[in-house]
Amino acid sequence: MAGSIFSIFDIGVRALYAQQTALNVTGHNIANANTENYVRQRAELREAESINSSPGQLGMGVKVEEIIRIKDEFTDFQLRKQLQTLGYFDTKNGILQQLENIFNEPSDNGLNSVISAFYDSLQDLSNHPETYSARVMVKEQAEALVGVFNSTIANLSELKANINENINFKVAEINSLTKEIATLNDQIVKAEVGGLQNANDLRNRRDALVRDLSNMGDVFVREGEDNLLYVQMGDQILVSGVYPVELRTVNTADNTFEIVTRNGNRLNINNGSLKAMFEMRDDVIQKYADDLDQLAKTIIKELNSAHVGGIGLTQYNNIISENSAKSVTVPLVNAGLDFPVNGGQFSLSLYDNNGNLKSETAVTVNPFADSLNDIAARINSIAGFSASVTSDNKLSIVTLSSSDKFSFVADSDRSTDTSNFLMAMGLNTFFKGKDAATIAVADTIAGDVNKIATGKTLAPGDNSNVMQLIATRNLASTQDATFEDFYSSLIGNLGVERQVNVQRMGTQELIVNTLRERQQSESGVSFDDEAVHLLRYQRGYQAASKFIQVVDGLITTLIQML
Repeated sequence: MAGSIFSIFDIGVRALYAQQTALNVTGHNIANANTENYVRQRAELREAESINSSPGQLGMGVKVEEIIRIKDEFTDFQLRKQLQTLGYFDTKNGILQQLENIFNEPSDNGLNSVISAFYDSLQDLSNHPETYSARVMVKEQAEALVGVFNSTIANLSELKANINENINFKVAEINSLTKEIATLNDQIVKAEVGGLQNANDLRNRRDALVRDLSNMGDVFVREGEDNLLYVQMGDQILVSGVYPVELRTVNTADNTFEIVTRNGNRLNINNGSLKAMFEMRDDVIQKYADDLDQLAKTIIKELNSAHVGGIGLTQYNNIISENSAKSVTVPLVNAGLDFPVNGGQFSLSLYDNNGNLKSETAVTVNPFADSLNDIAARINSIAGFSASVTSDNKLSIVTLSSSDKFSFVADSDRSTDTSNFLMAMGLNTFFKGKDAATIAVADTIAGDVNKIATGKTLAPGDNSNVMQLIATRNLASTQDATFEDFYSSLIGNLGVERQVNVQRMGTQELIVNTLRERQQSESGVSFDDEAVHLLRYQRGYQAASKFIQVVDGLITTLIQML
């Protein structure tokens, strides 16, 4: 049976509605042409269901089957993957740049410059061993040296603390994003119930949030048949349908942050900005800190080893060791000293007020049998000396006569400490401390620059010991390199690492930009295209209106005939 005149009228109405809907979608695209993360939409027009007739089926016009987003899911997947890597390189680059600023090389205030200035001051002292101003300059240059060590390692620690704070901020941001994704999941499911419509704008927002997450870690997503998006970062599910999984940070035994779920499961991340933060904090920065500590410790060791074998312009009538033992009753090998003690001996030479030798005694040390108490008792048994262990486990040596003086160099043969006990305890040393954070000028020298051991005898002009101090500059004692060469290598490695990262980041930015351009060409709004669509749907709407006018005239004629 043929369609009635009224069914023909319905065709026109459907056509009007379809063109109107398409115009609405086109206007929505134009309005959001500059909206970030917007994906253009299109009204899918399909033939309406036909009706059976004779001689054949009659079409019933047009209908809007659905409004779809013009989006390539594979391009979106690729972009998410590449954003993870870009987030990693970008964050790493920022931290490497801060590292370069901390080391401040090359500069007049950098560590290599102050090492050079320190040795230059020692060289000047070797030419004028009895000049007070030269000794003051050595002390001041030494203080500048330890100041750079102290400030650099402190800045590295502060950088690690800042990274921890940034990790906290990132965790809060992730929690905010996952909560919103879960909320959008719920809204999308409700909007799309029955499959009658697509929640396109809500999906745009959800996709944008997932891309933001991808910048921070290796994110994997899966959309279930229920239209819910399941989001995983690293090895943990962060969004399960409409339920977000909250993350938090916990402080570990070594005072570093870890990220865990509310159930205590550790989040392991393999890419993104968070991966860069953990890697830089735990590996890269720690490596440079360890290298700086090693350099400081080697400088302390080599300078002190040379210094303990010398005599200053003023000798001692009392001294308290710079270092303390953790235990004074156990053998020295187990006493918790920062530098090892060997089997050997050191000397105590006692002089009267006129510089005449009164006694010379070799104090033997067996680190596997002798405790600090034993060494104190051994010194205490020497005529003219009193020795004791202080309340903070330091060794105190005093002459019984206030007019007597002593040194740690054998007056007969100028032999020095073969046991390493003096350096380990910090007796007659130039520096104290054990690493970059604790290195400092020894208290004895800070209080009296005439205690700087320039010679090995009391003879005027003796500079033999300061020459040994200068010789440490050329020792390949730090990983088979001199102090300055080791530090230059450290700075060189940092520069190369930054340069390589910048190159990789540049390549990654190119990849991401290419994918964004492809995505924009596929999903972005083109004013030219939308203008064409606007004109086409306008003409369609006008034609449908004209068609309705014709049908209306037919109906009027039919009514008049009746």
